[in-house]
Amino acid sequence: MESTKKPALPAWIASGLALLIGCVYPTVFIRWIIPLYAVCILVMTAAAFLLFLVLFEAKKKEKPLLRAVIGAAVYCAVLMAVTPLVNNGIFGAVAPWGSVLVNTALNVCFWLIMLRLIRKETGEPFVRRPLVCVLLVLAGMIVSVITTVPNI
Repeated sequence: MESTKKPALPAWIASGLALLIGCVYPTVFIRWIIPLYAVCILVMTAAAFLLFLVLFEAKKKEKPLLRAVIGAAVYCAVLMAVTPLVNNGIFGAVAPWGSVLVNTALNVCFWLIMLRLIRKETGEPFVRRPLVCVLLVLAGMIVSVITTVPNI
């Protein structure tokens, strides 16, 4: 990456997508609005793809686009595997907000790790700004979850 704008733009787009979906995803999941849930998963996967693409291009890996597609597919598969495991295994079907909280924590951890890796590879401080978006995503998801928990 020769210019700071190249890694910054996809990271900003990914953070913006996450912010938009982060505020909608918990309510959609808890109320099980299937079409919107599918859109949320697709947008989260697209945002992960952008982060993987920036990372692999910064590392100057061969075929960064293919690697980013594979990384996003693995991210989506892990997300889809963890959701029912946590929802049914730990919290039971009566508390879907529990799995949303766990998924939120996992997504935020993924985001922070990816932004840290991108910053390490590029050496650019642009990551601080997307980090603010990640924190906004976390806050939006927590507020969205709290509003769907019974008796609150």
